[in-house]
Amino acid sequence: MKASGTETNYRIVQSLYDGSWRKMWVWRPRIRNDGNPLTFHHEHVTINILIDWGCL
Repeated sequence: MKASGTETNYRIVQSLYDGSWRKMWVWRPRIRNDGNPLTFHHEHVTINILIDWGCL
Protein backbone atom coordinates (compact mmCIF):
# COMPACT_ATOMS: atom_id res chain seq x y z
CA MET A 1 0.00 0.00 0.00
CA LYS A 2 1.33 3.44 -0.95
CA ALA A 3 2.01 5.92 1.87
CA SER A 4 -0.07 9.11 1.95
CA GLY A 5 1.50 12.53 1.46
CA THR A 6 1.20 13.22 5.19
CA GLU A 7 3.02 10.00 6.09
CA THR A 8 5.73 10.73 3.52
CA ASN A 9 6.24 14.25 4.89
CA TYR A 10 6.44 12.86 8.42
CA ARG A 11 9.18 10.42 7.38
CA ILE A 12 11.10 13.19 5.60
CA VAL A 13 10.92 15.40 8.70
CA GLN A 14 12.17 12.58 10.93
CA SER A 15 15.04 11.53 8.66
CA LEU A 16 16.32 14.81 7.20
CA TYR A 17 15.28 17.57 9.60
CA ASP A 18 15.79 16.04 13.07
CA GLY A 19 12.02 15.86 13.60
CA SER A 20 11.65 19.65 13.28
CA TRP A 21 8.81 20.90 11.09
CA ARG A 22 10.29 24.39 11.37
CA LYS A 23 13.65 23.24 9.95
CA MET A 24 11.82 21.58 7.07
CA TRP A 25 9.85 24.78 6.36
CA VAL A 26 13.02 26.89 6.34
CA TRP A 27 15.31 24.56 4.38
CA ARG A 28 13.01 22.67 1.98
CA PRO A 29 12.76 24.21 -1.50
CA ARG A 30 9.28 25.26 -2.57
CA ILE A 31 7.59 26.85 -5.55
CA ARG A 32 5.23 29.77 -4.99
CA ASN A 33 3.12 31.65 -7.48
CA ASP A 34 3.31 35.34 -6.57
CA GLY A 35 1.18 36.72 -9.37
CA ASN A 36 2.17 36.03 -12.98
CA PRO A 37 5.76 34.69 -12.75
CA LEU A 38 6.57 31.50 -10.89
CA THR A 39 9.23 32.04 -8.24
CA PHE A 40 11.50 29.36 -6.80
CA HIS A 41 12.74 30.08 -3.25
CA HIS A 42 15.59 28.25 -1.52
CA GLU A 43 18.29 29.35 0.92
CA HIS A 44 18.11 33.08 0.17
CA VAL A 45 18.27 32.48 -3.61
CA THR A 46 15.34 33.52 -5.76
CA ILE A 47 14.90 32.50 -9.39
CA ASN A 48 12.04 34.02 -11.38
CA ILE A 49 10.55 32.00 -14.22
CA LEU A 50 8.39 34.04 -16.57
CA ILE A 51 5.53 32.21 -18.23
CA ASP A 52 3.41 33.50 -21.08
CA TRP A 53 -0.01 32.28 -19.89
CA GLY A 54 -1.49 33.13 -23.29
CA CYS A 55 0.25 30.14 -24.89
CA LEU A 56 -1.09 27.54 -22.44
